[in-house]
Amino acid sequence: MHPRLTLAVRSLAGRCALLEDPQRQAAVRAAPGASMRSVIFDGCFGALHRPAPHLDRGVVVVLCPPVGGEARRAYRPLWLLAGMLVRQGVSVLRYDHPGTGDSAPLPPDADQWSHWLAGVKSAAAFARTATGAANLVLGGLRLGASLAAAAAAEVRPEGLLLLAPIVTGRGWVRELQLAIRVTGGEPTERPGLELDGLHLTEASIRSLQNMDLRGLKALAPQALVATRDAGVGPLAGIAANVEHAAFEGYEALFREAHVNETPEALFAQAAEWAGESFPRLRPAPVARETSLAALTGAGWCEQPVAFGRGLRGVLCRPTGEARQTAVVFCNTGADPRAGIGDFGTEAARRLAASGVTSLRFDFAGLGESDSAGPTWRSHVFEDSRVGDLQAAADLLRSCGHPEVMLSGVCSGAYHALQAAMADSRLGKVLLVNPRLVWREGYRLTSAGQTTVEPRRMRLRSLASSSAWRKLLSGQVAAGSAVRLLTTRITTALGLYRPTPEGRLVRDGVRRLSRAGGQVQILVGVHDEYLDELEGNFGRAGRWLSRRKGVTVTFREDVDHALFSPQSRSVVVETMLRLLGAGTETPRRPEPAIRPASLSPQPAAALAT
Repeated sequence: MHPRLTLAVRSLAGRCALLEDPQRQAAVRAAPGASMRSVIFDGCFGALHRPAPHLDRGVVVVLCPPVGGEARRAYRPLWLLAGMLVRQGVSVLRYDHPGTGDSAPLPPDADQWSHWLAGVKSAAAFARTATGAANLVLGGLRLGASLAAAAAAEVRPEGLLLLAPIVTGRGWVRELQLAIRVTGGEPTERPGLELDGLHLTEASIRSLQNMDLRGLKALAPQALVATRDAGVGPLAGIAANVEHAAFEGYEALFREAHVNETPEALFAQAAEWAGESFPRLRPAPVARETSLAALTGAGWCEQPVAFGRGLRGVLCRPTGEARQTAVVFCNTGADPRAGIGDFGTEAARRLAASGVTSLRFDFAGLGESDSAGPTWRSHVFEDSRVGDLQAAADLLRSCGHPEVMLSGVCSGAYHALQAAMADSRLGKVLLVNPRLVWREGYRLTSAGQTTVEPRRMRLRSLASSSAWRKLLSGQVAAGSAVRLLTTRITTALGLYRPTPEGRLVRDGVRRLSRAGGQVQILVGVHDEYLDELEGNFGRAGRWLSRRKGVTVTFREDVDHALFSPQSRSVVVETMLRLLGAGTETPRRPEPAIRPASLSPQPAAALAT
């Protein structure tokens, strides 16, 4: 059988197996009668998952997330865990730590550990009040598990659910420092520690030196502790009754979010433990929440929204004069909407302070948006986002913004351009380090920090003996190697020949240009997709630059996925410059969103 046909058959067989797997389908689908609504408490943004009333066991789990890159990678899996817990009749509160994700910011030099610890206590109090549950479980993953354990002495939960807890802060900080030395870290002028989108202040590092779970005893009647070791080790006395679970799939969980895997066996065990370890008690009556959740800061006001087919996001508005043009932020890879280093959140608030409304949301099958199909995570390139982006633009238009600009990084830029080419109403786009061309069947890799050599050095790499050994030994697929080799030869020699997919993009850009579209492309000079860009569009993207309304800019200080604070700042400044150059007249913002204000758009509503 032809290799390409074999690959297609295997892919189809895998998809059919997935469709036929009832356990996976049940994990993705919402439990009958279950609900999820966005909540805000003490400056923290979160989501409350509730089972159907007749299935409610009177147990609520507070899920404390990890931080930094681990939080991004585990976001969708923890959303899935929440759904599995709800199927056991257990309520769940997921939330972002203070100063992270969609939660309110902290002062630049704040002791984050102290604020995060206070956030756990606030979450616990909110969870008890909002659900009326008689049994509270503090749970978390990695540093989130450490925070849950550290807060337990004061909160006094009925249970602890600790997934791979970090036992000592001192040891964790050492691991981060070693990783920075190995990878080089991200360039920053801020004091403290910067790695993988995580910034730890000096005050936080000092507090973490004192974090040690080994001395904690009898914090709760029940505990489930998942570790990669054979037992719970120094946490054996953390509760009166401690159950151990093997954390199988740990490494797979913490791969990049577009290629990682959910530890389904462990999550199933955790959900069963939470549903069976506590007496079933009817929850106390709770007051129905009628007020609209809102978070405000210096010049901005944010509210959660639900729209389209199960899409969820955050609408960020200025508190002063508002421009007519609004911005839509796309997901980068499979990361949640807040983005690497919380770029989406921080950019939205900076835009609002300058009078620009924005919507950051999760594509279908990413973050906390519902899946459009049976899989727990959608493909970051092959699943079309045109409908999602049209729904986002409709929401913004219903709020009084006739013009919308789409903004995306990497795969988000790919989808922004695809939407602009498909719908001329979305013809204003900012594409950062875009992958403009995708062929179905391409292999996804962990992206974000790969660099390419200058063109004058690429010819040398063609003669690399190690590269040829990998090809001949089968470590590199022949088809992929030939395509890469062809691209590198043509770009190194200045001979540019677009692929069939590249020609389709050229056709779309031509139509967009003729329709009056505005395309701003921002590329780092060492970006990993530079070869592809030049192979399809000429040296420095010259073919694109020659189109009316299209601008291509190269920067030395922009890394691929915006890991560095400098990169994120450059992109925000670019957005402000593009939006500030418009001719629209600022106006007073619309009132806070009301359900009635969205009634003309049946698909748009407040997050519930």
